[in-house]
Amino acid sequence: MTLVPYGIFNVKRSLLHFILGRFISLVVGFGFFILLAKALKIEDFGFYIILVATLEIVGLMSNFGSFFISQRYIPELMQTNDFFNLKKLISFLLVFRLFTLLISGIVLYFLAEILLNYIAYLTYLWVLQIYLLVIIIENFIRYLEMIFDSLLLQGYTQISVLFRNSIRFFAVLYLYFLTTDNSIFLNQIVVIELLSGILGAFLTIFLLFKFLRQLPDSEKNFKSGLDFTRYFAFARPGYYAQLISLSYSVHILKLLVIKFFGATETALFGFTSTFIAMLARYMPSVLLVGMIRPLFITAYNEKDQFKKLHHLTNITIKINLLAVLPIIIYFAVFGEEVVRMLVGDKFSNSGVYLFLFSIVMLLQIYHVMLSQLNMAHEGGKNLLSASFYSMFGVLVGLMFFPLLMQYSIVLGLILSEVIFCSVLLKKLLKDKVVNLPEFKSMFVFLGVSLLSFVSVGLIHLFYAGDSLGYLIGMLLFLLSTFYLALYIYKPFTTYERDLINKVLPLPYFCF
Repeated sequence: MTLVPYGIFNVKRSLLHFILGRFISLVVGFGFFILLAKALKIEDFGFYIILVATLEIVGLMSNFGSFFISQRYIPELMQTNDFFNLKKLISFLLVFRLFTLLISGIVLYFLAEILLNYIAYLTYLWVLQIYLLVIIIENFIRYLEMIFDSLLLQGYTQISVLFRNSIRFFAVLYLYFLTTDNSIFLNQIVVIELLSGILGAFLTIFLLFKFLRQLPDSEKNFKSGLDFTRYFAFARPGYYAQLISLSYSVHILKLLVIKFFGATETALFGFTSTFIAMLARYMPSVLLVGMIRPLFITAYNEKDQFKKLHHLTNITIKINLLAVLPIIIYFAVFGEEVVRMLVGDKFSNSGVYLFLFSIVMLLQIYHVMLSQLNMAHEGGKNLLSASFYSMFGVLVGLMFFPLLMQYSIVLGLILSEVIFCSVLLKKLLKDKVVNLPEFKSMFVFLGVSLLSFVSVGLIHLFYAGDSLGYLIGMLLFLLSTFYLALYIYKPFTTYERDLINKVLPLPYFCF
């Protein structure tokens, strides 16, 4: 039996699941985060930011290349209908991932006191020790969701994410209105995340094995075994690159902020960076990467001199700009007012952070996209090289610490992302894996962005409102100006519009 797992029907179905699931998750995820920011004491919220950063750090450090193997070779086996080896690979990866997480959790348990003593937060020791269970469970679930993405099972991914986020949100919402002063304690949040993680793990494992049981048996000629030497040879440089990138990531920088500036500044830094990270996670530009990763790999394997891959790349770049540029413009003008509207004066003077992190978001989108193209190319050494050179961006930023203080950290992060994207893009251009979009479309995006920025900036200069109605009105005006101008000048080619409309549930893409 031959299946077409990455055909137009499955792409369209996955896109529909992605739109429906992520829209609901957007509301639930932001609701949970804003409730925490409002209800927790600022010191507790600052430490919660550190807990989440620890979860991300452990998740990356402990994968030992398993991320790259699942992202690169599961689509390859699925594309060839080699279901026998596909099941063997997934089974191995699940056992391997769980083992590495358990070992990491045990090591961190014994190091917890040393780490908290370093940042002078030893009173939170028991909170971190309990949260280690959350770290293990949540990272294991995320790995299962990564496998779903590689199999183009966006529906399962959305169910998994929405299930856990809904439990957390409604539990916190109940506690928020249960008390007269709307206060929540950090230990309550940890227990809620632990319980939602346990339930989520059962659901996600059930969904994966439900899918695997439905796959037919492979033909006998596929039963030749798995090439783990090839898999780990590809994954090893990528994993080293992840470790290098992790050393100057936002998560590590949060530890520096809490060490040198304390919990209050960490809460401010963490609120804005997490706000943007959540926004980026729910933007089509990033979400589509998880869905089109297997499409990049299958397009790379086409014998057409990478023409199909080039079309996918150009469309992805333009969709990135279509989604992210209005956000950067909006936060450049209304960043401070947005934070004040969401959480009051609790995080004052955070507008600059919000704008700078929105630029980081745009660059990290390109970071992810170029990394996926490089993965299809099996260019592990390219990734390692780009990660190494980008490390110097944060170091340069820290050199300006006496002048720019805490903002030097974010500016260094921006420089690091610029270096990473430049180095990797140069190598991919050399190998003809990627080509640049035509100049006309980039000029259109630049011109429309300047027009939109000047328009909303002049209005805000004269009216300077900060009410909810005013901010919503300005957002609608910005979006109307931006997308109307794009509709007129059309940065997408006719071929690109037709291709996008083939996979959209409603084929009305007109830019």
